[in-house]
Amino acid sequence: METVRNIIFSGVYNLTRVWSLILFDMDGAHLPLSLPHIRLLTFIRPLTNKYDCRHEIRNNENKLITLFTCQDNLFWLISNSDVYEQPQLEQIHVFCPSNHDQQLFTDWAQRYRDKIEPPFLYEHLDFHLLIFGLEFIEKTLQHLPQDESTMRQQIQQDKNNILDALDFKFLERINYEDQQFQLGQQPHDN
Repeated sequence: METVRNIIFSGVYNLTRVWSLILFDMDGAHLPLSLPHIRLLTFIRPLTNKYDCRHEIRNNENKLITLFTCQDNLFWLISNSDVYEQPQLEQIHVFCPSNHDQQLFTDWAQRYRDKIEPPFLYEHLDFHLLIFGLEFIEKTLQHLPQDESTMRQQIQQDKNNILDALDFKFLERINYEDQQFQLGQQPHDN
């Protein structure tokens, strides 16, 4: 199964002002993450250690950083460091293993609404990363000098690849709902 450790980060994004990180520290028991579109996630830098994540955020004051992480890692980061207070950390997306955890985290995170987005389930991480990737790439292109044509072309190709994957995902969803309708069943969220 493809997971965070298998993300191949493209160095072209290291050169930009906007960064995206994903932290999934595997200490303890965690559900495995499935990322079927891992080859398209070149825009997000994978981290598997909380200390490395804290270091990256603290030591890159000139960056605009978005962090994806599971709730356990975020609890640790907030309680064991000043990472949350760092102005370069603009936004945090949190994924949870269950509906129960998602609700608990939603309630807990109310005091951090300025940076923490509403949490979502592990099973939706791949989709969230693709949608985020489109927005992130647009933001990256806005911060990139016009004379960086080679970088722009590579980043634009990443965007096109994500759009193709989302087209396919939406088509799959439409076909699934059509099948459910033909069988007389009510479609449910996946």
